Amino acid sequence: MQHHTLVTSYTIRKQFYDHLLPNGYVERVSRGVYQVTPKGEKLRYSKLGKTAISSLNFSSFLFNHIYSVTVNKRNLVSKTREPKFWYIRHGFCWYKKNPKIISWNKIYAEKNRDFRTIRKDDKVIYYSHEEPKGIVGLFRVASDYYELGVGKTISSRYDIAPLYLPFDGKWPLEFSPTKDVGLSLRPMGAIFELKKDQYRKIKSFLLGMNEPINHEGVVALFSKIHREIGYRLIEKIHQGYPDAIVLDSRGKEKRIEFEFDSADFLKDMEMGKHDPEKCDVIVCWKDGWGATRPSRPKMVELQSLYGS
Repeated sequence: MQHHTLVTSYTIRKQFYDHLLPNGYVERVSRGVYQVTPKGEKLRYSKLGKTAISSLNFSSFLFNHIYSVTVNKRNLVSKTREPKFWYIRHGFCWYKKNPKIISWNKIYAEKNRDFRTIRKDDKVIYYSHEEPKGIVGLFRVASDYYELGVGKTISSRYDIAPLYLPFDGKWPLEFSPTKDVGLSLRPMGAIFELKKDQYRKIKSFLLGMNEPINHEGVVALFSKIHREIGYRLIEKIHQGYPDAIVLDSRGKEKRIEFEFDSADFLKDMEMGKHDPEKCDVIVCWKDGWGATRPSRPKMVELQSLYGS
């Protein structure tokens, strides 16, 4: 992709970082490279958009320049990016009060590029840097950026959903990057981005296992995270079909078949080994069956949530 210097005007930069970026009209692809989002395209071609941009005294050159650089067919940038991984340091007392959000005063959030770079479906290692210290859990970012409050009390926020909370022992889970996973992390502030291998090591320490490589690994992972994905009780796991009987969040009994690849269920079904009418949910690591599969049984793919 060709790189361009957009403009150095303070006003333009402020409008870019205060309006277009936090409101989802453009998004950061990599350092110094941005793309217009579908929301931005819709605004760009709407009458409301013309009014909004005009009212901000926003340079049409800036918007057009971003658009031409990032959406031009010769230099097409994907509208979706791979999830990023974040290490967030926040007090445990704050988490107990607000377990479903991460937030920062808008004044500070505007100064932190990493915070503004977070996107829905990114993964978060939530670490309490105040007593009690330790890892609070593994989370998925469940919303886009939004703000709440008025005036100087406005907070910049993202909703989060737990992927794993270590309730088995002391919580938060005591954690030393160097001692426990051989990493030398030097956090610079409340949030910083993790490399994929760093995230994988911390996630494996937290879960007590590596990513599944077979059917048995999927069963082991499910036994750890079943509550977080909506199944409050495993009644039994046994030989035969289906593999397990569980209760969902409403207390309703569900029949589950585990597969490493959902395509294996299709193969067994074609061989007459699996009757889809006798299974409610397929829990797999990866969904190789894909778009051709029927709506039932329900598919729960774990790789999108717990993979790295």
